[in-house]
Amino acid sequence: MNILKESILLYLANIKLVSIFSLAFFISLLIPLAFPLPSFIALGGIFIRSFDLTPIIILSIVISFLFSLTLFSLAFVLIVMIVKSIKTKTKIGKRDLRNIESYTIRVFILFFIFYIIFIASYLVSHLLSDLVALILFIFIFYSPASIILKDRSIKGAIIDNIRYIKSSYGFYYFVLWLFIALISLLLFDSILTTLLPNEIGEYILLIITSLFLLPYLIIFIALAYIRAYPILRKL
Repeated sequence: MNILKESILLYLANIKLVSIFSLAFFISLLIPLAFPLPSFIALGGIFIRSFDLTPIIILSIVISFLFSLTLFSLAFVLIVMIVKSIKTKTKIGKRDLRNIESYTIRVFILFFIFYIIFIASYLVSHLLSDLVALILFIFIFYSPASIILKDRSIKGAIIDNIRYIKSSYGFYYFVLWLFIALISLLLFDSILTTLLPNEIGEYILLIITSLFLLPYLIIFIALAYIRAYPILRKL
């Protein structure tokens, strides 16, 4: 089945459960908006702008960033586990529930490393940070799915990701995913900016991104990763 169609069908068939789990995405992206911090939002994380930072502001940024990233990682894990459950035709059992914490910690660490390297490159050069972000993204694209679907370590998941993304199918799915994500965000943003005041449009875009677009894109990643392995592909 075409992966775009399969992702949509799986999303719609489990829309109630996916929507509940996606609330963690919504909260993780809402946190930066809820605090008057010198920051901007990017996929659940907070990036510092050039302002005078007091110790209290720095502490607030760190705490909100860590909490936001934790919720983002948890939502990612839960949605991939839905895909895993559907493809294996099994219910999420006690063992899976026990593994949620371990999966979330590993995914969190993976994203945290990504953000720290990105912020370091951003402080060096804004132009350099864009290139660094793209390279890092390529290196970890399938890694969270590998952690959850194959119970890989962080190192093993990165190795799995590099091996798959070097293949024609892995790279094709990556480019397709990137195209869908960018076009969708640009389309929704342009429509909402045109029809609504900036602040209202920003919140509506937040709802659309966290409750609809992100869950679909994560389901897409999980299904794309499953297609990389003959054993998983037969599930």
